[in-house]
Amino acid sequence: MASNFLGKTGHKISVIQAIGYSIALLAPTASMALNTSLAASMAGRAVPLVMLGSLIGVVLMAIPFIKFTRKFVHAGSIYNFNSKVLGTSVGFISGWVLLLSYLGFALGGIGLIGDFGQALLAQLGLQVPWPPIALIGTFLVYLMIIREIRISTTVALTLEGLSVLAMIILSFVILGHGGASHHLTLAPFVPAHHSLSGVAFAMVFGFLSYFGFDVAATIGEETNNPRKNIPIAIIANLLIAGVLYVFVSYAQTVGFGLSASDIKQFSSTGAPLGVLAARYMGSGMAVAIDIGAFLSGFAATMAATQAASRILFALSRDKVLLPSLAKVSDKSGAPVRTTTVVVVFGLCVMLIPSIWGNTAADMFGYAGTVGVLGFLVSYGLTALADIVNEARVGRNKALSILLGLLAMAIILYTLYANVYPVPPMPYAVFPYLTAAWILLGVWLLYRQPSLRNDIGHALEAHAREVDI
Repeated sequence: MASNFLGKTGHKISVIQAIGYSIALLAPTASMALNTSLAASMAGRAVPLVMLGSLIGVVLMAIPFIKFTRKFVHAGSIYNFNSKVLGTSVGFISGWVLLLSYLGFALGGIGLIGDFGQALLAQLGLQVPWPPIALIGTFLVYLMIIREIRISTTVALTLEGLSVLAMIILSFVILGHGGASHHLTLAPFVPAHHSLSGVAFAMVFGFLSYFGFDVAATIGEETNNPRKNIPIAIIANLLIAGVLYVFVSYAQTVGFGLSASDIKQFSSTGAPLGVLAARYMGSGMAVAIDIGAFLSGFAATMAATQAASRILFALSRDKVLLPSLAKVSDKSGAPVRTTTVVVVFGLCVMLIPSIWGNTAADMFGYAGTVGVLGFLVSYGLTALADIVNEARVGRNKALSILLGLLAMAIILYTLYANVYPVPPMPYAVFPYLTAAWILLGVWLLYRQPSLRNDIGHALEAHAREVDI
């Protein structure tokens, strides 16, 4: 008989595996292979500044998560956290929007597999459309993540580690040459023409590179000593990613060069790391980088799909959605039913638009932007919960409230920058798509008045019964 508690008894993952799972979702190689060129199209040469500014904002957003994960263990992450402080209605909306975010990342991962797989095959002289590559790659992802989580996290960490190593070697070589101008400069940390609007809008792709730092919270039920190890995983994730992103994005920027034509080339390429590898180290390294990017996309899709399936599982377990989905495999301890739903939904949404010529990079950008907007909303609610909680019981109330307000200010400004000035289509639609998702969640919540009490009782029962 299937259980409705995650994880296989006696087979929970270690802190290193939790860190690896978190880093896999960030997908450093894939992020630096695609997000930087998207950021360059809006921020010009200031891509490293985008990554640094995004890191500061994300660190402020991470503080509430670190606090909450020391107290609560739940597959729904902030769905549980915010319910305790702001009430079950806000808690549910937080989880509902977080589900949208991880769905966006899972869908974006499908695009990554298609994009980098297509680029890799092109390096080998094979011209293959991206949809079949994405379909086969996603099927392999599915086969991997319905197995025991210790296996999938170890595979994800190994794949990402190999790809990051190749990216670091390339970055050192670029800097050793002094970049395109043979002279290193701090100009990439200064916006051209004193304009911050492009940098602010490009921070969506900076946040996209970092967001998912909290993903370890969704596997707390499947982790050894989660109240200690999950906060460690979140902190380690941000430290590693922050140093790596600023370093590699700087190397990419100076590697292409800082002139208008250089930045145009940077922003228009779908595989900047591969281009730089061929320029500075030859075609062999370009193939190695493309292999690394493909493996990184594969690992990221694994982690994002696992996270989305666990949040969907948590909402179903509390009878907010379909209770029949809230079952896990006796063999692996994985939520196979919700994983199947996420994968099938993702393939339909991502592959059908390819009929009209949408590229994999386009689809990744669209899905990733929706994911980031959802994260901004859910993180904003979590920052608010932290402020309220600190005002009630905190020891350093003034400092904690100030940090929470700074996090909310960054979130609100980034959301504003995605609405005005009006971004190009279809990005102009995505904020309203996110708002429609939130309204759908409100409708789900209030169509059944007793649901808020049911959620509260379910969370309390879970806190008493889950074996951590």
